[in-house]
Amino acid sequence: MQIHIQASAHSVYRAFTMPPLLQLWLCQQAQGRFREGGMFFYRWDDGFYAAGTFTTLTPNTHITQTWRFSTAATESALDVTLREQDGGTTVDLNYSGGDTTLDWADALENLKYLLEVGFDYRIMRRPMLGIYPGELDEGRAAKLGLTGVKGLYITDVIPGMGAASVLQASDVLVSLGGMPVTDFPSIQRAVAPYQGGAVVPVEYYRAGQKLSADMLLSKRPLLELPATPSDLATVMRKNLAEVSAELDALVAGVPEDVLSRRPQPEEWSANENLAHLIWTARNNQAWLFNMVGGDDSVLWMDNNDLHLIMSTAIYPTNAEIVAEYKRSEAAIIAEVEALPAWLAQTKPLMMYIGQNLTNINFHTRQHFEQIKQAIAAVQQPTT
Repeated sequence: MQIHIQASAHSVYRAFTMPPLLQLWLCQQAQGRFREGGMFFYRWDDGFYAAGTFTTLTPNTHITQTWRFSTAATESALDVTLREQDGGTTVDLNYSGGDTTLDWADALENLKYLLEVGFDYRIMRRPMLGIYPGELDEGRAAKLGLTGVKGLYITDVIPGMGAASVLQASDVLVSLGGMPVTDFPSIQRAVAPYQGGAVVPVEYYRAGQKLSADMLLSKRPLLELPATPSDLATVMRKNLAEVSAELDALVAGVPEDVLSRRPQPEEWSANENLAHLIWTARNNQAWLFNMVGGDDSVLWMDNNDLHLIMSTAIYPTNAEIVAEYKRSEAAIIAEVEALPAWLAQTKPLMMYIGQNLTNINFHTRQHFEQIKQAIAAVQQPTT
């Protein structure tokens, strides 16, 4: 098989030898020692896996591997040659195995999309319905005159999405593409064979009447993410300034004993929530550090109390723990600004890092809400 990719041979070589990239086009889990003689293990969510050995690793030029799929009785071989030409890289792939566990032509198309566009094509081609699903329980079914009907209640639809041209709030979807729809898992199974842009037949109830129509399955929009480390750092610095101001306002004037006290024995105090955010930032630091090293595997912490005890012991006041939280987040920005050129020039890695690090504030604000609730609960007068 042969494919031409508008990316450097260095980027393509990385995509075959770097777990974070392998997991964005080939498999769902990649582990290994990426050197000649090193072994690898790749796993797919479909239930199969492959293992083998790297026999040749010539940077940016040539890769050979032995392969053994869990579904195959014999060992196979993969040979990949990279040639820079016409402003990109031509990939020649030869797979000697007789098994058909993996569609290599499809995998190469995933690789091309990843390196040229920056996103996992397997996810991007999944369709979007544009509905807010609800449960069709007995009470709701009786109210709609649909007693005994099995289906998915439509709470609302998203304007501009495919479903909005057919369905509306209070409809009950009963089939899609000829497959019965009874709940959210069943609709996931029904759309699984399709890609965004497909038109499928649907059946639904509206005001007690069964109707049918052809419905567009919308394509997923491309996310707009910072393209360079400098751009990403600018966004992160702005985000940190926003949450820092929110945090300062949240704890301003609150007595120290209120901030350090748990509302209930099993609930975190305001300061303990901040300790958790410090450790979340440290895990993000390690994740980015390992990304530069070639493998983003990080053993994410368990939420037991040890991480809270450590931080509140060495930062005993709220002012100290707030300052350390801000320093920990600022350290990630410094890491981003220092990302090496090869990573900055590898589009999917920049998109992957940007998507993760621009979403930090969502988790942070969830804990700000817990801090607010903890303060209110501790200050609640007792009777």
